[in-house]
Amino acid sequence: MNFNDSEFILDFGRLLPAVAEAKIYSRIVMAPQHCKRLMLLLQKNVEKFEEKFGNISVAQKEEKKNIGF
Repeated sequence: MNFNDSEFILDFGRLLPAVAEAKIYSRIVMAPQHCKRLMLLLQKNVEKFEEKFGNISVAQKEEKKNIGF
């Protein structure tokens, strides 16, 4: 995601192991007001989902461990 004072840019792509760059399949450019509306809509729907099905757990990113080689 990237942004400036007039727009948010959402890139959707795929990052594969052993490939240096992600391949972007879709780009959505939104006004800040629309981006905030989307955020609020997603938040409201996640809350409804969790009320019905329980808490959604988010895995913490594991630290890269040095294994000696």
